[in-house]
Amino acid sequence: GNGLARFSAAGSRPSEAYNGGLRIDHSVNAKLTLFGRFNQAPSTSERGYLSRESSRFRYRSLTLGATGVPSPSLSYDVRLNVSAARATGVWS
Repeated sequence: GNGLARFSAAGSRPSEAYNGGLRIDHSVNAKLTLFGRFNQAPSTSERGYLSRESSRFRYRSLTLGATGVPSPSLSYDVRLNVSAARATGVWS
């Protein structure tokens, strides 16, 4: 060849992922129950050897719900969910 060897390298870049959640249930009476749930999942990662890419992700969600039985022939189950996700990246 031309006197040059192939470039070979190994590197390690950390990654972290977490997930947390909270749920609360409440029985108002025999005909109505309520619940609320919150979840959060942040994570980070780094990639690359000669150049570096760093990423952050954040996910959150909130769910609220109600279950009712106003009469023996009528019941309902209502749920509302709001979720948000955000990702950012930096390359250097």
